[in-house]
Amino acid sequence: MQLRFNVGKLHFFASVTVQSKVKGICSRIKDSDEHVLFWDFDDLELEEVLSALCKVSDWFGLPRIVVLQTSGGNHFHAYCFRRTPFAEAMYILASTPGIDMVFFKLGVLRGYWTLRISSRGEDDFKVVAELNTNLEWDVSPLELENVNEYWTRKRK
Repeated sequence: MQLRFNVGKLHFFASVTVQSKVKGICSRIKDSDEHVLFWDFDDLELEEVLSALCKVSDWFGLPRIVVLQTSGGNHFHAYCFRRTPFAEAMYILASTPGIDMVFFKLGVLRGYWTLRISSRGEDDFKVVAELNTNLEWDVSPLELENVNEYWTRKRK
């Protein structure tokens, strides 16, 4: 529900949404200024996601990328555990066709990206693809800086 009204030159807006508390993992590597690569895709077919990730993997010589379906339907996360300076991570993500731009912009503003790792009360995550290359990951998931708890809107 949204409420909007004007009083003179002032514009007021209020919104009520159903939210749930979730956990997310931060892209920043502990004791480092480097990051791993995270992607968020919404409302894309799996084939479109895989095509986009194959392109950036080829362009930037990335190691294995794991793709998960989240919340059922056409919602996907992808992870690539390669040490990457923030500016390069930003360039790689910006070069990815179809990336969720709100996810991208928030990460640029905060200086790190966060991907949800817990359910919003909907379908569980499931691995739907792995894009394998000859390169190995150079970061363990255990080396990431932290897990955050935050509130997010439930899907309709």
